[in-house]
Amino acid sequence: MLILLHRWLGVLAGSVLILLSVSGFLLLWMDEYIDWRYPALPDEADFISPDARLIEGILLAANPRVSSLGMPTITRPYYHAYLEGGRQQIYHPTTGELLANWTWVDSVPLFFFELHARLLLGEVGHLAVGVTGIACSISIISGLLIWWRRRRIFRVRFLLPSGVNWVQLLKSHVAQGVVISMLFLVLSVTGIAMVFPDPFRDALNFGFGVNGPLRPQAWELEAYSGEIQWPHILASAERALPNAALRFVTPPRNDASPIMLRLRMPAELHPNGRSYLAVVPGSGEILEIVSAPELGLGPIILDAFYPVHSGKTNWFGHKFVLSLVSFSLLYLAVSGLAIFVQRSEFGRKPV
Repeated sequence: MLILLHRWLGVLAGSVLILLSVSGFLLLWMDEYIDWRYPALPDEADFISPDARLIEGILLAANPRVSSLGMPTITRPYYHAYLEGGRQQIYHPTTGELLANWTWVDSVPLFFFELHARLLLGEVGHLAVGVTGIACSISIISGLLIWWRRRRIFRVRFLLPSGVNWVQLLKSHVAQGVVISMLFLVLSVTGIAMVFPDPFRDALNFGFGVNGPLRPQAWELEAYSGEIQWPHILASAERALPNAALRFVTPPRNDASPIMLRLRMPAELHPNGRSYLAVVPGSGEILEIVSAPELGLGPIILDAFYPVHSGKTNWFGHKFVLSLVSFSLLYLAVSGLAIFVQRSEFGRKPV
């Protein structure tokens, strides 16, 4: 029964896993691709702080309206505008020049992100990715249980297949599956958590604790239609969280809404940070501070899932490890399907 469960889960998830492993590998190196594609961008070593003048200019010039504006970082040295309607733009960090105007159809990074996160099928594809992750997690556990009974026959030489016959493929399939099983399980679980975050958030907060709200409340301010004083906004943010790096600016939704700033504290693993400031547009007054390191262990663990899954932990070796895992997952998916076909009636040659 366990063998049948493992076999059919592998078949059902195998085709999707091929797409996820290939797109996941390519996404690991998209920052390097953008550096190559847009040579006008500064080198990673030349970190550029957010500029109030450029922020104001980008927010005023972008059409349609900017829903969120990403700040330059060491690995992504450009302003990244997320526009209403799904289009994205990137701007030079010192001149404000528009360098790219993307949708997922005409952008290599966005295409592979949509393929990896949604299979190019929108919300239905997003759910399918989550279900595939669940199937893969069950397949990993069942595969380990099957292997445990026969662990004495494991050999390191089985890691590479000695042929394309299903017997040779099965030996290498099992060997590679065992070696990367824990890494594969981590990727599966963190991926599932990004598709279905609420159950993970509730469980982690219940088990490890949470202190206070995770996001600023929905403030309703006195209507303000004047110019936003961005120098005051940035200065207020620096005073409120002096050790934090500004990551995103979300302009007011309407005349009675505050500016939302997203920041990264030094203790945060998440590359975009999970700390927030709600700021009055006219005066720069801080309405609310959400400091992620002070929220408790539950949110801290959940916020670590994305950088662990995506290789964005500031350790360059992380990308290489995940690249090897991606190749191994691709092999496991292809070899698993080949073994199934060869062992089925369809794949057997007549005697």
